[in-house]
Amino acid sequence: MEEDVWKLIITLDDDIRTKTNINDFWIEKMNSSNLILAGSFDHGYYHEIEITFTEVKYISCPGGIFNVSKFRSASEEERNKLIEQKVFGNEWLNPKCNVIILEDNIEERKYHIVFEEMSYKFETVFHYIRDNLKEGERIAEWVNK
Repeated sequence: MEEDVWKLIITLDDDIRTKTNINDFWIEKMNSSNLILAGSFDHGYYHEIEITFTEVKYISCPGGIFNVSKFRSASEEERNKLIEQKVFGNEWLNPKCNVIILEDNIEERKYHIVFEEMSYKFETVFHYIRDNLKEGERIAEWVNK
């Protein structure tokens, strides 16, 4: 794992735990190689964070809303276990691949995302039409305007 990504995952987890009360996450957008996870405390009205993963090779996350208690990098043992299980093909051999683990301590589950790069952004994204947006606010793309 690249040291930059490892540090970014630590910072992401710290920012979520110390600056927000976000605990619900879901797949907001996905295409052939990119994934955006959205997170919120009140997902019915808005989300407050988007985590973007690029060049995604593997995802094991629920299709609906799920709890994430902790974001962390996979240990070498966990990476090797995924390789042994033949979860993914030869692209796993790519040294740019990183594995993030999303721990759900309520359900006692772990979800995995294998990717090359990631970024995240705090922003209030409303799930309904709203006037007078402030800086750092926008309406979700899928809301009918």
